[in-house]
Formats: sequence, C-alpha cells, structure tokens
Amino acid sequence: DLMSLTCAIGDPELITERLVQTQGLVLESLRDQVPVQPIPDGTVTVGYVRYIEYDETSGRWTARYGAAIYAPGKPPAWCRLATDTQLRGLVDALFAHMAFEQAVDDGKSPTAPLRKLEPVLRRIHDLIWKPIADRLGPDVDHVAVCPDGLISAIPFAALLDGEMMLCEKPVPMSFFTTVRDVAAKTSARKSGASLACGESVFGAGGAAESAGLKWTPPYTLSLIDALREMGDLPGIKREIEALHSMFETAGMPLETEMDAMDERAIRSRVRSPRILHFASHAFVLQEEPGKPEGKRPTLDRTSSLERTGIIVGRVDPLIDGLKSGNLPNAAEDNILFTKEIAELELSETWLVTLSACSTGRGEQVSGEGVIGLQRGFFAAGAQHIAMTLWPLSDQYAPEFVAKFYGNVFTTGRPDTAMWITQRDELLRLRKSGASLGRAVWLAGAWAVSSQSRSW
Repeated sequence: DLMSLTCAIGDPELITERLVQTQGLVLESLRDQVPVQPIPDGTVTVGYVRYIEYDETSGRWTARYGAAIYAPGKPPAWCRLATDTQLRGLVDALFAHMAFEQAVDDGKSPTAPLRKLEPVLRRIHDLIWKPIADRLGPDVDHVAVCPDGLISAIPFAALLDGEMMLCEKPVPMSFFTTVRDVAAKTSARKSGASLACGESVFGAGGAAESAGLKWTPPYTLSLIDALREMGDLPGIKREIEALHSMFETAGMPLETEMDAMDERAIRSRVRSPRILHFASHAFVLQEEPGKPEGKRPTLDRTSSLERTGIIVGRVDPLIDGLKSGNLPNAAEDNILFTKEIAELELSETWLVTLSACSTGRGEQVSGEGVIGLQRGFFAAGAQHIAMTLWPLSDQYAPEFVAKFYGNVFTTGRPDTAMWITQRDELLRLRKSGASLGRAVWLAGAWAVSSQSRSW
C-alpha cells in the first residue's frame, strides 16, 4: 500500500503529507467543518504509523511501527520503531496483568502472569516513546499523540521511564484520532444542559441459553454470549448520583436517567447535550475468522461497526425474543452499535464520557487507529471522548469519574483533566500500598481522545 511504501522510503515530509491525506476515511466525522488554526509553538505532534516493510535479512515482509514527528516552524522527522511482533508480545503481557487484576477483584484466585509488569511497561516505553523523546528539545511543552494499531491500546500515562511514570513528567500528552485533528481548534460550548445515562440492572441472569437461539447479524452468537455474561453494576447508581451533585454544585444543568433507559428514549433525549455521560456495559466482539488483517471496515450489516456497542437498557427481552425466533426492531433492541451512534446528533457536544469496560477498544486498522465506539461518537460530532482500554472496577470507577469531572471543571480541558487525574490517582494508589498492577488497572485504563485541539 502507498502508506507502507512511503514509510519504507523514510521521507518525513512525504509521510506527513500521506498521513494528512489518508487518515480518517472510515466513518468520516464533521472535522471538515471545524476551523483550522496554527498549532502553538511548543507543541510537538507525533503521528504513529503501522506499515509493512521488506526485511532483507529474513526475506519476509514485516509489520513495523514508525512515527512522524513535527513541530511548528521545523522540518518533520521520521523515527523507525519496533516491529509488530515485538510490540504485540508486550501488549499481550500487559493485558494479561490487567485480566489478572480484574479476576482478583472478582474474588477469583487466578495464576499470576509469568512476566513481571514493571519491565513490560519499561520495555514498551523504550520501544515506542524513548526514541521520540530523545529528539524533543527543551522548548517542547505539550505533545499531541496520534496512535495507530497496537499503540492505541497502550496506557501512555503509566509507561515507566526508569522509576518514573510518563504522567509524572513535566510535558503533558493529548491524544487524537488523526494528525489532521491536531490542527482543528474549537471552543467549548459555554451553556446548555448535559445528560448522564446510567444502567445498572441488565436482566441477563435469567435470559435464555444460547443453544437453540435463532440469530442473524448483527445478533451473532458471540454477541448473545457477551450479553448473557453482563452482570448488574450497582456502582453505577453511586456514579450518577455523584455526578448530579457535582454538576449542581458547579451550577451546571444536568439531566439524569437511571435504570429507566431504553433505546428509543435515549435516541429522543440525545440532542447535542454539552456533556454526554454513559455508565453501563459495553462490548467489543472479535473479528470474524479468516478476515484479512488491517482490512478497512465496510458499512454492511456484518461489519466491525456492529461488533462494538454500548447497552442502554435491559437485555433479557432481546435474548428471549431471539429464543422465540423474533428479530427485534433495530431501534428498540437496547443496543447502540457504533454504526447507530454515528447517526446521533452530537454536533454541539463538547465531551462524551463512556464509563464502561473497554470502550476505547475495537478493530485496529493500519493508518486508521481503532474503529470502535469512539469513532462513532466522533462521526456524530463530539469533540472529546473519555474512554477505557480494559474492564473497569465497578467499585472504583465512580471515584475516578468524580475526580476527572472535578478537573474538567477546573481546567476547562478534558485532555488535561484526564492526564492530571491519572497522574494523581496512580501516585496516590501506589503510595497507599497498591501494587503496580492494581494501580495501573484501576487508574491507567482511561484516556481522552479528541478530534479538535483544546489549547
């Protein structure tokens, strides 16, 4: 492909031009309507790219990562980084630790991962960030990161440079879907009501068994199995109550929906709220077997845009209906698939917070980053999205969310608020005696992705 050929040549200016031209073609958002302004001095943009190159030593084509680095008034630079194989092993080890911490939190007795987490976080740092950091001058005061491929699943704030996490460093990071988004600049909407929707009871426990279910895409057996495993989340009620109190204290109007949601009601209520908060279950289903890696998703009924979604009501009516052979009305199944999210009216929405498990995950497409929930909300017009990289703790999530919003109100910048919240919480948890794994699982899961600059 042209992107891989360009990266193999290693011409920074050509790579930058290609990134701007090709990224963001899947579920194009409203970014073309956003005014472009000069990137401030002191800001460095890092555009990661997953590409294919020919390895003359092995005689094989190899997937590798690189980064285009550019700052205002300076020529761009190209940095060749780790191979996909190197990074994949480390990311797998990282997520094994996160799964271990989740299992312990669920009261299970899992076997500890063989690889220690600390060297894994150091090695990831050394492979994907240190070569870039070594090129940054003392005048850099902000880094805009545009991930691609596996790098989209990495918790940058928790990466270790020696004994210090990146979030402890003096230079903060913000994250964007594409390089073009860094040049877009919008101001926060100053007025208007916000909307917080919470669902803590899902009815999955009494739902029908998967055997014998009549299914058709997008209601696949893998989706049905995922729905049946969705237990109730009592912590969500505390989360919504805390948000109501915080917004009221700040003098900001907030409408709330708690355990009274259904998809039709949500669709009628979501009309560009200033802030939109979802607290519920979400799902990320595996790709179909045999699908070519890195292929761009399509918009048909079996696409990756319907393998990610968020639950907005009870799921037992859907499952029991499928058991009886009754296919639901897509607008009433209590699932907002990514494809449906893209059709919502969010052109005036400043921030969307997705307080659910793995809301930042999806299909990794070379040159596009992740195609999942966040891409759907961006296509609908939202400016900033707070999302998660792995499953959350139902007990801890309300506490983290409250601190995040407190910093949002103070700074007026969701990206900065998230970086500050993660820094404070990671350090607090470690000082309180939590293991590195538990601290990263609890506070490292979050990230804010933006399609316009807030500074």
